[in-house]
Order: sequence, then C-alpha cells, then structure tokens
Amino acid sequence: MPLCGRRTWSGQADAGEEEMAEIVNLRQARKRKRRADHTRAGDENRVIHGQPAAETIARQRAEALADKRLDGHRRDPHDAQE
Repeated sequence: MPLCGRRTWSGQADAGEEEMAEIVNLRQARKRKRRADHTRAGDENRVIHGQPAAETIARQRAEALADKRLDGHRRDPHDAQE
C-alpha cells in the first residue's frame, strides 16, 4: 500500500503529487549545446562565405545600378555624392 505523496511500485505518481523534474545527463547536455553552437556558427559562415563569385558580382552590380538610379532622381545634381 503506497504512502501519501510517494510513488507506487508501478512508477505512477499518487493523486495530488507533482511530477519530479527530468533527470539530465550533463555530458549529453553539453554535447547538445556544443552541436547547436557549431550549427549556428556554420549557418552564419554559409551566409557570409557561401556565395559563388558570380552571385557576388551580380549582387554588387545590382546595388550599383540601384544607387545610380537613385542618384539620377535627385532634384539637385550637385548633391550627388561621388
């Protein structure tokens, strides 16, 4: 016969008792955190270094064209920065 507030032999909590905290293996938690950090760093590096040269050149040309068009719409052409 289980006592009040104790677990039964089946592992189920008695009525009115809160569940116990989950047991965490610190070694596995550290490994999981390290993997997540490496994944995050890899994602950042792919964004920075992951573009082929052709895409980089195309992006730079598109930015230059957009700047040129914006400068072309200035009211006073002397305000354009060169």
